[in-house]
Amino acid sequence: MITPLAINTLITPSNTGKTVNNNNHSLTQKVGKAWQEKSLPSTETINKSIPNNSLTEIELTEVNKLLTQLKVNNSNGDTSSENHRDNFLIIYKKLINISKKEQIALITNVQKVLNIPNSYDNQELLSKTFKRAIYRYNAIALMNQPLVNQMNDQINNISLDGENEEEEYKFY
Repeated sequence: MITPLAINTLITPSNTGKTVNNNNHSLTQKVGKAWQEKSLPSTETINKSIPNNSLTEIELTEVNKLLTQLKVNNSNGDTSSENHRDNFLIIYKKLINISKKEQIALITNVQKVLNIPNSYDNQELLSKTFKRAIYRYNAIALMNQPLVNQMNDQINNISLDGENEEEEYKFY
């Protein structure tokens, strides 16, 4: 009979048992946390990127306009999946039409405003909502890039003669 302790024990040639930790859940959490930390700039980066820790009036109005569009549920702190979808679309529509440099500046400015204490009534929930929408935007961008590369490669290799019956499939 196999006991629960025997399952987590590895017998080596020297006949000593070593415990094997199977922490897939904690590993998943660590990887997720590391990915989230890399997807948003750190507070030090935010403070360095904005001189004198001040925003212009135009930047501040743009940030306030974006943050007022986000939907946050005040009652229990959790928003519905429809609100998550709407918040993602707001962020996506805003970021897809601007350059990479402007995207970084906007995200940095939003985080800078959200780090100012008592700037909004539900600031903590607003910050969580914004971060969740940015994580989704980054995930879509990461998943979309291989498809764009494959499409561009296939468009560049179109045969107009029709002689090449055998198609080569490339996996990206």
